[in-house]
Amino acid sequence: MCIRDSNSVGAGLSDVADAVESLYGRIRLESEPGAGTTVTLVVPTVRDLQRVLVVDSGGMKWGIPEAVIDAVVPIGEARIRAVGDRQLLDFEGNEIPLVPIAGVVGATDSRPAIEVVALAHRAGSAAVTVNEVLGVREVAAKELGPVVSGPPHITGAALMGGGEVVLVLDAGAVVQMCQSVPQPVVRRARVLVVDDSQGARAVIAGSLASSGFTPSVAKSAFEALEILEEEHIDALVVDFSMPAQDGVELVSKVRSAGIQLPIVMLSGVAKAEDRERALEAGVDAFFEKADFREGALAAQLRSLLD
Repeated sequence: MCIRDSNSVGAGLSDVADAVESLYGRIRLESEPGAGTTVTLVVPTVRDLQRVLVVDSGGMKWGIPEAVIDAVVPIGEARIRAVGDRQLLDFEGNEIPLVPIAGVVGATDSRPAIEVVALAHRAGSAAVTVNEVLGVREVAAKELGPVVSGPPHITGAALMGGGEVVLVLDAGAVVQMCQSVPQPVVRRARVLVVDDSQGARAVIAGSLASSGFTPSVAKSAFEALEILEEEHIDALVVDFSMPAQDGVELVSKVRSAGIQLPIVMLSGVAKAEDRERALEAGVDAFFEKADFREGALAAQLRSLLD
């Protein structure tokens, strides 16, 4: 087929790339003088499944789409040089930005980097260092609920074995963040997330980390009270429904102890009278987990902390 309009060619390739990315795949163009151009499309056999490289940073699991990974190299074998306050990786004859994965996802991790992951995307090329690699997994990611969504570099969450959750990263957004000029280091408010569900804790904590907060987690009211005694916490996010002591009981004990910090409560089962009881106990804001306001939790926390 002959396409005479070059603008149509560009638009057509862009549409193809969009379609391939929506299928969690990748498109590769390879040109050789005199031999033409080879276009390779790689997509999964099942639309709902996506292969990701699972890494651990800040005690949370993050998934990097395998389709955009060019290479995984041990840190000791990577050719890295510093330029001012940035690092560059010499990869296949080109220097590309290199940043810790913790800096991308907003996590805090003091462990040394062990691997370098080189990424290739339409947005460009970049690389991240990772502290722990858990291997490639095939996952079915679901979108985050609107109330905890917001960070553009998280596309969804997937349940792994043992109840653990992996937050799947958007490759294009990650590459663009790696390429951006580093932002000045500022103190991040520490938010304690209290929820008896391991998956809920991971999703909320991961979303808050990527929204500019430093999360801590507790699986019960008892554990939360211990953390509040031992650590400096700036704000509290509490699930309403928990075994033994529910969220309202926890809030009552916090306020009775004279702890004045912003408290936000989340619930998927509370009734109107439960909400009133929570507000009377000292909750500053109350959200239904089905709330459709995107990023509402992070926005509310910023407002209360300001």
